[in-house]
Amino acid sequence: MTNVLFLDGNHALRSVFAECLRNDGFTVPEAGDTAEAKRACEQFDAMIDLSIPGAEAGVVAEAKHLTEKYPAMKVLYIGGPEWKSRMQRPRTPRSRWLETPFTYDDLARSVRDLATR
Repeated sequence: MTNVLFLDGNHALRSVFAECLRNDGFTVPEAGDTAEAKRACEQFDAMIDLSIPGAEAGVVAEAKHLTEKYPAMKVLYIGGPEWKSRMQRPRTPRSRWLETPFTYDDLARSVRDLATR
């Protein structure tokens, strides 16, 4: 089972996609900000395999911090085209970019593909 931390300040977006991922068999703790993300990682009984941060500046910084603390964690960055150039710097071989707009199927496929790398 893949454990996916969904980190995004937009509660509605985060809740909808997290619930869809749960329905596909993923375990998905949610975080609305960096403090909640830290708590989720510390309190979650199993390893977080993958995080999905939104493209807010603080969230990107937190994703970088989390991957330094948990080097096996993979990251699926999501955001609009205006964020793509900014996201090039923090990307690693253990990360991927998913540009909005995307469908749930695009998200699930990206999570599955990245999780199995």
